[in-house]
Amino acid sequence: MQATTVRVDEATKRDLDRMQGLIQAETGVRLTHSELLARLLSVARRHEAELLRSGEAEWRPPTRDQLERLLAPARKVRVRSDASRVDDVLYGGSPHR
Repeated sequence: MQATTVRVDEATKRDLDRMQGLIQAETGVRLTHSELLARLLSVARRHEAELLRSGEAEWRPPTRDQLERLLAPARKVRVRSDASRVDDVLYGGSPHR
């Protein structure tokens, strides 16, 4: 059997350890991380479509309609702003003086 090192962050390592402990508690069988990873990949292959869709929950930029709904209440206030003074307001002066 050929081995490959897989680097994971601490949170992922904790998740693997937790799942390893859960399997041992439920079945009495202690899996190595390698065996656990093989099982996880087997489950992922059986649920491939769900795995592919799982990335859809990641952040995406808002659509134009979503932005319009978000900005609508601010537009109703009708307060004029002067974007050219943003440095003065936020930082007490423009860096270009």
